[in-house]
Amino acid sequence: MHGWSGFSIKEKLKMLKEKLRSWHLNHTLNIDSKIRVTKDRLAALDGIVESRSLVASEEAEMHLLSTDILAFSKLQASMQWQKSRVTWLKEGDANSKNVMVLCPLVGGRIL
Repeated sequence: MHGWSGFSIKEKLKMLKEKLRSWHLNHTLNIDSKIRVTKDRLAALDGIVESRSLVASEEAEMHLLSTDILAFSKLQASMQWQKSRVTWLKEGDANSKNVMVLCPLVGGRIL
């Protein structure tokens, strides 16, 4: 980066923003399908267990898949909570308008 320090920082922040955007898209896109694929693979391993014992690598994969399902589910729940919070902040809830109408403004403060 060449130029004065403010310009240099601005350009670095632009590059960081692009990298964060691509990371976000890669990690949060199609969470439902990632959960479904992981559950399908786990079900396939469960089917293998019924016919024979698992080798060490399959056991490790089975534990990793369980961890991945939990992580994907937590990420999905977090994203849904954030979306609902943003909606609530934009629109308010059903009671917000009623409270403001019912509470008279007396002496510059709400009673």
